[in-house]
Amino acid sequence: MPEREIQTYPLLTAPLDEFLKRWHEKRGDLIDDAQGPEQDGVTVYNTSATRPGRSSEGGAHTRPDLTGIVDLHFEHLGEWNEVHAVEVKPYWAVDRAALFEAAAQAALGRCTFSWLLVWVPDPESGHFTAPQQSLIHNASQVLPALEREAADLGLGLLVATDLAESAVLAERVIPQRRAMDPRRAEELFKALGRTDGT
Repeated sequence: MPEREIQTYPLLTAPLDEFLKRWHEKRGDLIDDAQGPEQDGVTVYNTSATRPGRSSEGGAHTRPDLTGIVDLHFEHLGEWNEVHAVEVKPYWAVDRAALFEAAAQAALGRCTFSWLLVWVPDPESGHFTAPQQSLIHNASQVLPALEREAADLGLGLLVATDLAESAVLAERVIPQRRAMDPRRAEELFKALGRTDGT
């Protein structure tokens, strides 16, 4: 059981990968599965320690916890990358400040979609102490307010109820699409070692 936020990142990578693939397919996007390191058209990176940009930049709000890149193909436009910046918060850190971290990612211009992904498990699952159950209950109570504010800010909100590789992420709010700043996107792709950015 994770005790620190950073321990949830690798556990949520596979569910996020699957969610992004289904999300883009549902939108009618043609995923180019011949592109990207994973060869399925969707790649999720743990970017919590990546430092894209100038060396003078830094700090918790200059990079997302996870970054999903979806390789798309359009008949007349050709190849295109959609970049999803994802801030991850476990049940003990689900609050309004988490939304502002996701909003900071959107403001940086390195993504087309910005999300807050929260892990709020079932407190009755038997795996949690009474204080942990109280924190889970509090996180559940905050979710409706976060949904409203995420919608107002144009951010997406995802909820994970478990950390299994097969976990299904519930979409509570659909994010607004944003234009990426090409220079900022280039910095991100360079930091990730990708050369296929479009």
